[in-house]
Amino acid sequence: MATTDSNGNEDIEEDSPTNRIKVSKLPSSATEDEIINFFENRRVSGGHDVEFVDYEKKSNTAFVIFKEVEAVEAVLSKTPLLFDDTTIQVEKVHVEDEADIEDFNRCTIEVTGMDQSSTKNGVMLYFEGKKGANADVLNIDFVEEEEMYLIRFGSEEVVDECLKRSHRLDGTDLYVRKHIPLQPEATYAKHAFVSGFNMKTTEEALRNFLEARSKTDVNKFIFGDIEGTAIVGFKTQPDIEKLTSECKNRQLNECFLKVESVPVSKSIIVSNIKPGTTKDAVMFYFDNERKSGVTGVEDVDLNTRNNTCIVDFVDCEAPVTACKKVHTIEGSTVKVEIYYKCLGGTATGDGPKFKPLDPLSVDLGIKIVQFLSNSNTGKEEVNKVLKPCYACIQKWPSGKSATITIECTLTADTKDCKKLVKTWEDDVEKRLKNLWLLYM
Repeated sequence: MATTDSNGNEDIEEDSPTNRIKVSKLPSSATEDEIINFFENRRVSGGHDVEFVDYEKKSNTAFVIFKEVEAVEAVLSKTPLLFDDTTIQVEKVHVEDEADIEDFNRCTIEVTGMDQSSTKNGVMLYFEGKKGANADVLNIDFVEEEEMYLIRFGSEEVVDECLKRSHRLDGTDLYVRKHIPLQPEATYAKHAFVSGFNMKTTEEALRNFLEARSKTDVNKFIFGDIEGTAIVGFKTQPDIEKLTSECKNRQLNECFLKVESVPVSKSIIVSNIKPGTTKDAVMFYFDNERKSGVTGVEDVDLNTRNNTCIVDFVDCEAPVTACKKVHTIEGSTVKVEIYYKCLGGTATGDGPKFKPLDPLSVDLGIKIVQFLSNSNTGKEEVNKVLKPCYACIQKWPSGKSATITIECTLTADTKDCKKLVKTWEDDVEKRLKNLWLLYM
């Protein structure tokens, strides 16, 4: 039942659903990974899959966001909880309480551009000094993969004053901005990304295997360009954690399947683009609501080799809208599909098929071809060089020919065959180039 505060405003209902908790009194030795593992362990904490954690080490407090609202009640039902022999405090956090989470982040700056000689202690002392923020640093962490320091102060005012100044340390200009925390990634509720099955697995076999373990029907498959990958659409929302566990314990055609949630896509893949169409032409078209029905293009990656293009948008609504329309760019009607990064390319929904490549004709010049054609050692050397990239010359030309024909030996049984097909020609040309340098 909803309550009202002293001003007569209605408060949030105490029992309204939420997928968030605030965890206090964590041991000082706790790490973010340990917190995630703790709350994803049903036996220990009662929790489920964790979507996001914001950990404030200085105050030994963390905000945990689960993928499912049921996780919160399951965790609370197991309290009091022990984390490394320390009793922790757990409480619900509602959307209306998100100001607490904002307080967590708005007093933090990101610092990049440091000289290699700069130390963590040196950076901290600089920002505590008059040239930096002239205030105490509550916490400083180095994010190795980003080569970035996260520095937290006691108030937002300190951060604002710090951002007004330019900063230089150890002879190098520093880039300083307010911390922008990563947001939890939205996922498709009734979909799962499945990988690890082999090319011999039929669609029917995969369907039966997954339905038996998910206890729900499979509506569709979207197979990827990467061998053994597919997005699976279910009739009802599956228990991803349970399905993952089931697939770890039972093989399908001698393979263990890996099951993951599917991130909501913000991208489309555009194919059948007219040769010569530029990256800017594609960008201006899809960033024009009058022409394409969408806007908010963030990035464009044009592949002139196969005349396809991946277009990234700011939000996830644009790709859905774009796929509902017919698009013509520079007089050519193009095909537009949702682009799933995990699938590695288009998502046509076709089964896991392998299409053999056509032979590759290469002009080497008459002298080199004649020399090799008349030398058994030369022929053997060429095929020895080509073998690792699944290529061979089965028939050498006779007479005055400057061209050789290279056959592709990739088959459906070759591991990662669909991935190798994409670079086969480039791999062959590189090996030939290195070989011909020996004969030049």
